[in-house]
Amino acid sequence: MQTPLATPTDSPQAPLQIREIQELAIAITAKALNPTMVTQDFLQLSGIVPSDWQMRKQPVLTAGQSQIVYQNGVTITAQPRTVTFAQAIPNDSPELQIGDVARKFIFKLPNAEYQSLNISPRCLVPLVGEVNAAQKFITETLMSPGPWLELGQAPVQVGLNLLYRLEQCQLNLTINEARLQTLTVVPFLPYCSLAISSMRSPTRPKKSDSTA
Repeated sequence: MQTPLATPTDSPQAPLQIREIQELAIAITAKALNPTMVTQDFLQLSGIVPSDWQMRKQPVLTAGQSQIVYQNGVTITAQPRTVTFAQAIPNDSPELQIGDVARKFIFKLPNAEYQSLNISPRCLVPLVGEVNAAQKFITETLMSPGPWLELGQAPVQVGLNLLYRLEQCQLNLTINEARLQTLTVVPFLPYCSLAISSMRSPTRPKKSDSTA
């Protein structure tokens, strides 16, 4: 389903449409997280990822980073004190798998001293018109036009970062210009890239108290 976002100034009858989520990432920070332990063998033998998942390429394993990329679009990247589970989501395969993988990772490593959980979906908003349609949409629709747009010898590159402090988490909304290369007669199509990030402290499951 596509959701109306806004109406560009040059086309009042055509509301912008948000495309389906292109990518979802779940980042977990923990004090006692060593990236060298996040290997393909550990993930499969511990049951964090299914045993039939196939790697798309050879994993990266160094003292400061571990990265495993699977054929189904899931990527697991570990750095000191951070592990990120990302999944590309094509339109014909909307099934999310990284949520279950991240949950199993936390339960298999309960003593990692977890600090925060960051959930980041990324969406694209296609724009029609000129090549700089994304830049014009941000500067003329989301922001107030002014002399600051005319400074310099080239169009200003803009991005919008909104930070909201909610009751249970912090919400970031980042809007940037993006151009995707295609195989059509138009070599690059203008887009707005929306990255939404929600960060909160994870709640560890409580153990049931035993009664005598």
